[in-house]
Parts: sequence; C-alpha cells; structure tokens
Amino acid sequence: MSELAAIEMREGPARISREHVKRRIYIGFNVVGRDIGSVVDEGRKKLAQHIHLPEGYQVTWGGAFENMERANARLLIVVPITLGLVFFLLFWAFHSLRYATLIIIIFPSP
Repeated sequence: MSELAAIEMREGPARISREHVKRRIYIGFNVVGRDIGSVVDEGRKKLAQHIHLPEGYQVTWGGAFENMERANARLLIVVPITLGLVFFLLFWAFHSLRYATLIIIIFPSP
C-alpha cells in the first residue's frame, strides 16, 4: 500500500460497522492534482493485479466517485432528451428539417 499512497495511522472511533449483515471497513483518501475517475481506474487495476481477496470479501468505491457515477448516468439520459427537444423546437421554428439539422450539427461539442 505504501507504493500507492502515504499511509498514516490515526485514532478513530472503536466500532464495528455493518452493512447488509456484513462487516464494513472504510478506507478514505483525498485526491490531489488528478481526477477521481482516473484514480479509481488505476486503483482498481492495481488491486486486481496485486491483491486477491478471500471469498466473501469485496471492494466498493464510494464517496465522490459514487456521486460522479450517478451524475454521469443521469447525464446520459438528460443530454439526449434535451438535444431532441432543442431539435424539435428548431424544426418547429423554421419548418425545415434541413435547417434544424444544420443548427444541431454545428452545436459546440465539449
């Protein structure tokens, strides 16, 4: 683990957390200078290569990464619906499939 991060011991509450009738251990870290998605991707790859968990154990990634995944899933639904609505409004305004298509095509892409 010391190759992945600077590890330090801190005092914390003495308790055993449980979720869905399973013990839960939380390991937290902050990301500096990189995006969360690439850090989690790299972490997943390194865990798969170097750590073999016994049966019944699992690793889940949560926190800000979990929020980012939920937001991305929502955007995959909202953005196409919005573009379709804009296309419909352009078609309705110009009464031309050609003009509406040309305007949608020249929309700036991210």
